[in-house]
Amino acid sequence: MNLANEYITKLQKAQLILESPSIDKLFEILKSASNSDKTIFIAGNGGSAALSDHFATDWCKGIFEMSKVNLRVISLNSNLSLK
Repeated sequence: MNLANEYITKLQKAQLILESPSIDKLFEILKSASNSDKTIFIAGNGGSAALSDHFATDWCKGIFEMSKVNLRVISLNSNLSLK
């Protein structure tokens, strides 16, 4: 099996583990935060620092554009020199 096929197989297994009700619950929590004019702060360490930036971008511009939820998300790892 080549590297690409191994990666796809592992990704498919990970998708099966994700539970739709848990994802729906997370969306409801984030939607509630948006309706209450709250800010979501995300942080990470090492490689997870890049993930926190990625989540912030996805949540603000990707996922929530589709649902019309105006969510304020800040990655605490971004632009550290400006904070």
